[in-house]
Amino acid sequence: MSRSVRFLQLLIFALCVALSTDAMGAPKAKKKKGAWTRKIEAGVNLTEGNKDSIQTRAQIEVKNKREKNETVLKLRGEIGETDSERTRERVRAEASHLRELNFRSYLSLNGEFLYDGIAELDYRVVLGPAYGYFLIRETAQELRAEIGPAGVWEKKAGERDAYPALRLAEYYECKLTAVSQLKQGIEWVPELQEEDGRVLVKAFLELKMDLDEQVSVKLRLESDHDSRPAEGKDKQDTSFGVTLAYSF
Repeated sequence: MSRSVRFLQLLIFALCVALSTDAMGAPKAKKKKGAWTRKIEAGVNLTEGNKDSIQTRAQIEVKNKREKNETVLKLRGEIGETDSERTRERVRAEASHLRELNFRSYLSLNGEFLYDGIAELDYRVVLGPAYGYFLIRETAQELRAEIGPAGVWEKKAGERDAYPALRLAEYYECKLTAVSQLKQGIEWVPELQEEDGRVLVKAFLELKMDLDEQVSVKLRLESDHDSRPAEGKDKQDTSFGVTLAYSF
């Protein structure tokens, strides 16, 4: 493993932790109604022995929630090495805007960008509107579903492609205790122009435990499925990570 890469990854993580720790000592300002909230996350996994490996992930999220509107922006990067060989190189950006029609129904616009150097995916953009409905909407838990058209643009193994698709999504979250929360979600994006077309699936399961009002620990299992990956690449990509998150 490259010592310079290891040092850089550890330095980034240490800086994130230091900034979070320093900010915890400052009094928390009262947020104005409709103000943007921010969250940073960072995590490092290290193993040494038969195989030396390191994987670093970092994410920033900004969110704005008003009476009937909610906007969420996310940017996450992941990089990893095993015995000096790059095994993880991924950047994902997500944007969504939700507009409530009534207590149960809403409209949303969702966009996602994905780069995966290991899977030879130069880019994939999925963009489209959706109609959503809250099947359960309570203080302790929420279950909602979305359906809508989507466009997919990608460059994989040097070849560009674009096709129309359908996007189906389901999200669930609940409070397990006063300081813990469970989140789950799945998105299914099948191609529409071919009967036996491509299918993209994204799923995650996340457990969050609050350490105080601003700091939390997250355990996240997620999986991405591409029914037609680049030649010689796997259809399924699954990862598990532990991160420290700080909200401000």
